[in-house]
Amino acid sequence: MPIAYPTEFKIKIIRRYEKGEALQSLSKELHISLGTLYQWRKKYCTIKTPERTYTPKEFDAISRRLQKLGHEMEIIRSSGYLTAIPLQQKLATLEKLYNRPDNPYSVHELCDALGVARGTFYNHIFRRADRTKYQDEQAKLMLAVQQAFDDSQQRYGAEKIRIVLAQNGIHVAAKRISAIMQELGLYSVRTDAKKLYKKQQQRKKENMLKRQFTADQSNQIWVSDFTYFKIKDYWVYFCVIIDLFFAKS
Repeated sequence: MPIAYPTEFKIKIIRRYEKGEALQSLSKELHISLGTLYQWRKKYCTIKTPERTYTPKEFDAISRRLQKLGHEMEIIRSSGYLTAIPLQQKLATLEKLYNRPDNPYSVHELCDALGVARGTFYNHIFRRADRTKYQDEQAKLMLAVQQAFDDSQQRYGAEKIRIVLAQNGIHVAAKRISAIMQELGLYSVRTDAKKLYKKQQQRKKENMLKRQFTADQSNQIWVSDFTYFKIKDYWVYFCVIIDLFFAKS
């Protein structure tokens, strides 16, 4: 009748084998057949990896799972579905997975899964980062230009705004400031330019009313004027249009 060895005894013998003792020596010492020791080795011998230690049964299960996953990947690649997906769609998917806070995948794994070259993926990520950084800087610069323009009562041009920004530690070319002003619709109005414009208008426009601000009938003479003033940080413009026939004296 075969001897029933305790499980602890079997494991102890297999640990001696893992430390370097030959199964033949253990068989002679313990009077246990080699066939029995081979069965114990298959069942209790551990397989160590950097992450953990596996029993042969666990390792066999993992091997079968890996083989199944390999077959599934071969089927997906053979179907042609991956090649039919546009590259930009692949890159967008990879970027989303890559930026997840709990992302467990390496760049190698992500790129290999969708068949994208790692260099292509890195270029996509870095270009996107550069674009985002530039957009943030541009938004901050546009705000600074707008503030400098408003603080000057809308009188400063690109060069003077460049000097103001430089005094505040923001160094940028006047050409870039000029482009931003055009984008924001900011145009400087100099005091002397206003005076010159008024003189030109006076020469061009004939004094048709000659200070006779009365009309004999409705819709005969219309007059208008406008002004502007600042409330806190905002400019307010006010325009009045009057039919002189209805004007009160």
